[in-house]
Amino acid sequence: SKVFDINGKLITEFYQENRNPIPLSAVPTNLINAFIAIEDSDFYEHKGINLRRILITQLQNFKNLILLSNKNFKPQGGSTITQQLAINTFLTREISLSRKLQDILLALQIERNFTKEEILEMYLNEIYFGHGAYGVQSAAQLYFGKNVQDLDLAECALLAGIPRGPSYYSPILNQENAIKRRNIILNRMFKLGYITKNDMEKAQQSPLKLNYNNKRDKFTAPYFSTYILSQLLEEFGANMVYKGGLKIYTTLDLRMQNIAEKALQESGYEGAIIAIEPNSGHIKAMVGGKSFEESKFNRATQAYRQPGSAFKPFIYLAALENGFTPSNIIEDSPVTFENGWSPENYEKEFRGPVTLREAFELSINVVGVKLLEQVGISKVINYAHKAGIKSKLRPDLSLALGTSEVTPLEIASAYATIANLGMRVEPISIIRIEDYNGKTIKENVPQKKKMFKEEACYVLIDMMKGVITRGTGWNAQIGRPAAGKTGTTDNFVDAWFIGFTPDLVTAVYIGNDDRKPLGNKMTGGVVAAPIWAKFMKESLKN
Repeated sequence: SKVFDINGKLITEFYQENRNPIPLSAVPTNLINAFIAIEDSDFYEHKGINLRRILITQLQNFKNLILLSNKNFKPQGGSTITQQLAINTFLTREISLSRKLQDILLALQIERNFTKEEILEMYLNEIYFGHGAYGVQSAAQLYFGKNVQDLDLAECALLAGIPRGPSYYSPILNQENAIKRRNIILNRMFKLGYITKNDMEKAQQSPLKLNYNNKRDKFTAPYFSTYILSQLLEEFGANMVYKGGLKIYTTLDLRMQNIAEKALQESGYEGAIIAIEPNSGHIKAMVGGKSFEESKFNRATQAYRQPGSAFKPFIYLAALENGFTPSNIIEDSPVTFENGWSPENYEKEFRGPVTLREAFELSINVVGVKLLEQVGISKVINYAHKAGIKSKLRPDLSLALGTSEVTPLEIASAYATIANLGMRVEPISIIRIEDYNGKTIKENVPQKKKMFKEEACYVLIDMMKGVITRGTGWNAQIGRPAAGKTGTTDNFVDAWFIGFTPDLVTAVYIGNDDRKPLGNKMTGGVVAAPIWAKFMKESLKN
């Protein structure tokens, strides 16, 4: 399948190449048992299907989808290993009764023609393990840099957990999920008598030692490519994505992407840059780190970090919509709340009576906290969620200091709602997908929803312009009107600048993965704003 940018330039190709079939005799017993334990514990007893399991699974599906209306629940099929082999070899991932009947009939046919050992051998050489690896030998080499027969118990259990959700359980993309599932499988192996309790406990405590090497990861725009790849695999399955000859037309602008990658690399810092077109929701650039080869972790979409004062626009927006004006005065003076908390300003000093405009431009914490108290915590949380913040926000006054963690993508998207004068547009990364014959099989149209009054957003944008011309964001000046906000967390651990022109909203997040401070006085205005200015100036020059 080919992936194109907004101008029709080829970004990358997703193709199948990594399959290395081996005989069942070369597969360690622990790996065979791990698969049987988690996928089909009655494998040697049934004749291809397990009716009891199918019925129990369908009842669970009915309960979750119909009775509980659980939209996040993914229907399960209750398939045996033989049915999974039938699906992987002959069918699609479509969820329907007719597809279920097809895989049942095929499974019965397979069992009549092959021994259990032959079925296992085909299955273990066929299944998809993520990152282009098919079959257990390719997976062992991909993740651990060794042959399958050299895997230890912990590694066998880890591999057996991946095929159920190759991107969700990938130890490269989601280490925590992969270890949790590994430990569930080890527990199941113990319960079924495949391993001793001592073996189980030792393997569960074993640290993850990966030796990952995959030439298929040498993508252009690698963080964006893997971001859309996980969406495609979820919706269409590996067979279709790697063998289906799809054409995927995305929102990415390769010119902007290259500018963003260069801006972050030249800064020398770790972090993320994400740029969105506010009126369409199109993601124009996504950089998830300074080196994809060193770390596949996508900080643009997966790093939950405190935004610091970059959260303040949502407090001021709620205030402006509820009767406050930029010229209202609040006393910047010491205050101690009932729980004994006394918020401090960055400079550790107080200015006395200040207007809201001045307090916003200079990012005065104490005024932000007092304003939050006056507007109401639950009201501000509601406004932030309406703007596009999806993460859970702490319902206390520290919210004014940006202590609730968010991702760069969601805060960029929420700023886009302000830039759009109150119109919320969901971020989009894929515009349309065509099949091998050029027929459109999916199209994403911008989802727009009016959230806030234009007047309030207009006034807030004017205040955000002041942040750049007179306030903490003066390093973000780009020689044309722009609006934005700095963010810095305690001990200079995280630094942010999120800002926009009418055409482009960009969030720059800078911070170390191990949460080590960036250094004294390394604020969002000092560290992130210059990177933002460099990217915006170059991206918008024409």
